[in-house]
Amino acid sequence: MAIRPNRKRAPHRGALFRFAPRWTFFLAAFATAAPATPALCPADHIDEYVHVDHIHDGDTIRLVDGRNLRFIGLNTPELARDAVPAEPLAAQARRALRRMIGPGKRVGLRYDTVRQDRYGRVLAHVYLETGESIVAQMLEGGYGAQIVVPPNLWNDGCYRDAEARAHVNGAGVWSLPDYDRAATRLRHDDRGFRVISGRITRVSEARSSLWLELDGPIALRIARNDLHYFDNMDFAQLVGHRVRVRGWVIPYRNSLMMQLRHPLALETLASE
Repeated sequence: MAIRPNRKRAPHRGALFRFAPRWTFFLAAFATAAPATPALCPADHIDEYVHVDHIHDGDTIRLVDGRNLRFIGLNTPELARDAVPAEPLAAQARRALRRMIGPGKRVGLRYDTVRQDRYGRVLAHVYLETGESIVAQMLEGGYGAQIVVPPNLWNDGCYRDAEARAHVNGAGVWSLPDYDRAATRLRHDDRGFRVISGRITRVSEARSSLWLELDGPIALRIARNDLHYFDNMDFAQLVGHRVRVRGWVIPYRNSLMMQLRHPLALETLASE
C-alpha cells in the first residue's frame, strides 16, 4: 500500500528518522537487484497444462491422466533395461529432470505438427510455469543431445544453441571421451543413439534414398522424401570432408546404418 503524507499536521519530530532505515533498505535493494533473466527458448504459446505423475528417464514422463509424454528435441542416455546396462549419465539425467518437475508438478505443453509417436506417446515441447524450456535447460546442462525429427521442427535452432553451450563447456555427456565416437571405432554390434564423427568416403544414389558412406562400418541414409529439408545440398562436395552426425544406429546387411532426416543431424567439421 502506498504511504501518503499526513496533510492535517506536520510529522512528529523524529518520524522521518524512524522510517529512514526501512526506505533506505528498500531503495538499496531495488537499485542492486539484477535484471530478470529472459526465459530460455520461450514458447510462443502453451496448448495445455498438465501435471506430472512419474519420471521414466531424462526425456520421457508419465502424466497424471495416464498418458506417456516424450519430449521433442531431446535424447538422453538410456537407463538399464532387459539386461542391457545403463549408459553413462543416464541416472544423472533422470535426477536432473526430477529436480525440475517432480511428481505433482504442473507443466505447460506446446504441441508441434505431429502430436503422437508410433508408440502412442504424446510429443510436446515442455515448459515450467515460469516460462523456462525444460528441453533447453537439459541440453544446456549436458544431460543429452538434441534430436531433430521432421516435421516437428519448432524451436530447433534455439535448442541447438543450448546444446552448443554445453558442448563448448564440456558439460555432461560432452565430457565423456566416447560420446562423440569416431566412425573408425564403431563395432558391428553397436546399437542405439550415437553421435559419430568421420570422413565421408563415397556418395551414391538409389531409387528411394541417397547414401553417404563413412570411413567406418556405417553408411548414412537420407530418404528422398526428406531431401527437401537439406535445401539442395551438394552432397558430392562432402566427399573427403569430416562430418559429425547423430541418430540411431541399426544393423544393415553386414554393416551399420544411420538414417538422417534433417540438416541439423549432419554437421560439417573443420578440415584437419
